[in-house]
Amino acid sequence: MPFVKGYTPHNKLSVKVCSRCGIPIEPTPRQLRKGEYLCPTHKQADAQRRPSYKPILSRLKANGPKWRKNPNNKVKQAAQLAANRAVKDGTLIKPNTCQRCGAAGRIEMHHADYAKPLEVQFLCKSCHGKADYAMRSLEVPDAR
Repeated sequence: MPFVKGYTPHNKLSVKVCSRCGIPIEPTPRQLRKGEYLCPTHKQADAQRRPSYKPILSRLKANGPKWRKNPNNKVKQAAQLAANRAVKDGTLIKPNTCQRCGAAGRIEMHHADYAKPLEVQFLCKSCHGKADYAMRSLEVPDAR
């Protein structure tokens, strides 16, 4: 087989030392590529130290169907879907800057009225949060 840069055959026996404790190990192909040599003990310790995102994901999955089933959110969901399709089709043109402050970056769609799904403002995250807060403060709470 001709020489290929960066290729290390799997059957090549090479012995490296753990970068933490110095004991000799036989590195995996991934370790050879990355240049990180850890013994199984330190590899397991690193894996346990990494944060787990499973609790967050399970909470999001559990709350997602509740949000969709709420009758108040059906109108919001339909408006968001219509606006997203309009942007994809080219009916609505999404600018690269916020319509309020002119900031560039991630631009979000804000519906002032969900009954009019194609009347949206393209706002940055900060202005979108302020607009939503202003809308919520104008809403009249239910009399229960």
